[in-house]
Amino acid sequence: MKNIILAILGIALVVFLVINSKRDGAPEKVSDEAPRVMAPEEVALAVGETGSFSNLSITLNQFVADYRCPVDVQCIEAGAVVVNITLKAGEEELTLNKPSDEVPLEFAGYKISIVDTNPPAMSGKVIDQKDYVVTFFIEPTITVGEKIDEDKNMPEKNEIISKLSGTTWVWEKTIMNDDSTTVPKKPGVFALDFSADGKVSGTTDCNGFGGSYTLGADNTIAWGPFMSTLMYCDGSQEAVFTKSVSESNSVFFTEEGDLVLLLPYDSGSVIFKKK
Repeated sequence: MKNIILAILGIALVVFLVINSKRDGAPEKVSDEAPRVMAPEEVALAVGETGSFSNLSITLNQFVADYRCPVDVQCIEAGAVVVNITLKAGEEELTLNKPSDEVPLEFAGYKISIVDTNPPAMSGKVIDQKDYVVTFFIEPTITVGEKIDEDKNMPEKNEIISKLSGTTWVWEKTIMNDDSTTVPKKPGVFALDFSADGKVSGTTDCNGFGGSYTLGADNTIAWGPFMSTLMYCDGSQEAVFTKSVSESNSVFFTEEGDLVLLLPYDSGSVIFKKK
């Protein structure tokens, strides 16, 4: 009987030592699971509201324009809206006009697009600013835990800024992909001046204007709201010029040194020469 008790105690001691050796000595297995991609999300905002997604915040500052086809009218195209938004992520901040029919805007590791606007447009009905609700689709372009190298595009950006600033760029022509071309009726008066601190000013055949610009990755450019003097000039090409500039989303330089602003969907090019 004594031998049996000793045997049981011995087995119990071995089991105790094995359990504790696994608990204290064996390291926990580190997961080698691939970095997790955050799911995209929709954020609906009224004018003046701010929404957030991870470290990104988006504020709908103003409803700029509504070019949507009314739901009670048959149109060839659906049209679009233009809103002014402010994006913030860490120390990065960007304020710009965002059309709903452009490709998604890339900012701080995210793609932002407009997917819905309410209420629907109705012919003969004016919608008040406070009644608009815009739905943004936010899609991360990096994985959780992946470090964003904020300086990786700085050499390219600095080179573009050095070429843009210190020079007056005069509008020569706008060429669309359907081979149509628009040239200024008054050559030499339509121009842009860029500064290295993100400011831009311009002249037209009627008014002067000013605003801001921000360079992104892959030669992208985003424009802040333009403020303009308010003279009326019959037959002016001002609206055509400022619309094409504000809608452009990429910038590059030709071998001859001309400045080219590309329009959305590669639909055309706005070409400038040094003054």
